[in-house]
Amino acid sequence: MTNKKKEHKFYIPDEETIDAVLNQGRNATKKLLLDLTNTVKELVAYVEKQNEVIQNLSDKINKSSDNSHQPPSSDGLNKKPRQTKSLRGKSDKKNGGQPGHKGHTLTQSNNVDKVEMHPVNHCDICQNSLQSVGIKKIEKRQVFDLPPLTIEIAEHQAEIKTCPFCGYENKGQFPEGITAPVQYGKMVKSVINYFTNYHFIPIKRTTEIFKDMFAHPISEATVLKANKNQNKNIDLAIQSIKEYLKNSKILHVDESGIRKEGYLNWIHSASNQKATYYGIHKKRGKLAMDDIGILEDFMGILIHDFWRPYFKYKNATHSMCNAHILRELKFIAENYKQKWAKDMFQHLLIIKQKVEQVRETSNHLNEKDIYHFERKYDEIVKEGYFVNNQVSNNRKPVNLLDRLSDYKKEVLLYMHDFDVPFDNNQGERDIRMTKIKQKISGSFRTQIGADNFANIRSYISTIIKNSKNVLEELFKANGGNPFIMESPEP
Repeated sequence: MTNKKKEHKFYIPDEETIDAVLNQGRNATKKLLLDLTNTVKELVAYVEKQNEVIQNLSDKINKSSDNSHQPPSSDGLNKKPRQTKSLRGKSDKKNGGQPGHKGHTLTQSNNVDKVEMHPVNHCDICQNSLQSVGIKKIEKRQVFDLPPLTIEIAEHQAEIKTCPFCGYENKGQFPEGITAPVQYGKMVKSVINYFTNYHFIPIKRTTEIFKDMFAHPISEATVLKANKNQNKNIDLAIQSIKEYLKNSKILHVDESGIRKEGYLNWIHSASNQKATYYGIHKKRGKLAMDDIGILEDFMGILIHDFWRPYFKYKNATHSMCNAHILRELKFIAENYKQKWAKDMFQHLLIIKQKVEQVRETSNHLNEKDIYHFERKYDEIVKEGYFVNNQVSNNRKPVNLLDRLSDYKKEVLLYMHDFDVPFDNNQGERDIRMTKIKQKISGSFRTQIGADNFANIRSYISTIIKNSKNVLEELFKANGGNPFIMESPEP
């Protein structure tokens, strides 16, 4: 039997087949790479989204009244003990009263209401009588105290006589304002206005004060009526305040939420160093401010915290509150670790300090200083944009940079005009008083009550700014002679 050798056949693919196999491999590899690329893109987008969420949460946690627009009350119960530290840096002034400040140390008076003598009848050593001995000298000690507080009741009696010639019955004339058989006088009404609108004492507690302090209970209706009548008494004064503010060079504006009839309303303030006006409205924006009727006619410098509706008033020159900007820069420096924010923070304070120094001898900076300050300002903004172009999701730093860039003139206006303050603290201080009222008394029950408070508080704030005695001016207003603002000097 013959063994045949097995033959092996080799398959040699042609060039077309080889290309097909290679293309199939390349396509599979390409598809795998594309799938991996899309997966990586999805993961990157997801991570960026998570980073944005984390950054927003971190911003919310780290934001406080010290580095943002939030009020101190929003810091919460777990806030750290507040350290009073000015964002404007250390002042050159010493602690305590400044030169020219009038002190209020209690000193003896030459006008006393009563004198109590304390005689020496005998010698403390030998007990000898000293009644016939002359007085060598007198040592005086004075006690400042209140007399017993009580309601004084004045009865007015008008005579009635019948003429014997014609029979006509004649009656004596009561003083002006005395119209009812029983009524409260001007001082009682003024004290009610003083308690409720100056010291923000709630209506019920005001009635309790009268009962405890004057031994005379009054009703809540009496308190409400006293404020309602005072609002009418000061109508001309309020109109004069609004006209004064319209024609002023500088006007600070601010707004804040306030509760009325259980719903959120807004209290708007317009003020300067001499006058204050408050208006309560359902709206926050331009519609409310138009209804209040000051900003439409204002052609001076409007200082605010960059709330957009204020920019709709084109007749005014706008100036930004740099205290707000400093707080935002502090937030960016602390939470985003961006050096440009710290540099701008220091730069704004350096300009402010320079303005304060030059103001003592001049009313303007020289052109060289202005050029230097503006150039440095632009360099810091440019550096900020460069830093944030390298990092994604830095929305807050970029928003602040956009504002500093687009509104450079408004931010630095205090450098060009020394009448312009560095910040809007005047407006913030004025509106803060109304927030204290709400914190103590809660919501306003009616629109009438809200309007009464806003007008009387406008009058009181203006009185204080003009160095007038509040209770005395409230008394004059109740007597038909309110304090009237004169037109501002041109």
